[in-house]
Amino acid sequence: MDLPNLNILNILDLKKINPQTRQHLWVLVQIAIVWIVSYVGYYVLLPILGETTTYNNSPIAAALYYVFWTGVAIIAFWPVYLITINN
Repeated sequence: MDLPNLNILNILDLKKINPQTRQHLWVLVQIAIVWIVSYVGYYVLLPILGETTTYNNSPIAAALYYVFWTGVAIIAFWPVYLITINN
């Protein structure tokens, strides 16, 4: 029984992926980037600014931080929203 060639370079060859799937993968990468940067920033940036990283002790700082990241996400994904609305 022959097994398919599952070379990682063949799997990740973006030229072989149809454009719609490539676009979906790019959106997932963007989501991961925004999520990771906001998560790391929460535990790095807020302590640098003198705020604690608990929601109970600093609810206003946490809320403002995530409102900022909501704005970043809206701006980052605005082209995706437009494509969805136009289709």
